Amino acid sequence: MAEWIADFKYLPLETTDGSYMGQYRKVLFYKDRIYVFDIESNLVNIFDMHGKHIRTIGQKSDAPDGLVSLWGFLIDPFQDRVMLYDYFARKMVYYTLEGDFLFKRDMPFSSDQSAVALSPNCFILVGGSRLLNKQNGHLG
Repeated sequence: MAEWIADFKYLPLETTDGSYMGQYRKVLFYKDRIYVFDIESNLVNIFDMHGKHIRTIGQKSDAPDGLVSLWGFLIDPFQDRVMLYDYFARKMVYYTLEGDFLFKRDMPFSSDQSAVALSPNCFILVGGSRLLNKQNGHLG
């Protein structure tokens, strides 16, 4: 193992009632934050680089920032914001890097694909197997 990894750091993440995680699906490091998507709770936990829990986003609710079903998330490095994808509601929910709600945007389709930001106003879907629109259940 030493021939492949020269150095590593172990960082325990703070566990609180609000930050308990069951199984992570995606971890992103951006600026001075760690973003962890937990597929059991369908939430994104935000930690600082010391492992201290800052906030949890993506709660299911009818509130303006509430979601039906969190499917994935990405970081928009062009506008420094977090984007959560609500699969069943077909919405992208935008937050600041600190987890403050900004706005929701309707999506004309639902997809099980991952997304990557390409420019300030463009992201691309990669991988996955489904891409469905609202009218006829498929694109193509």
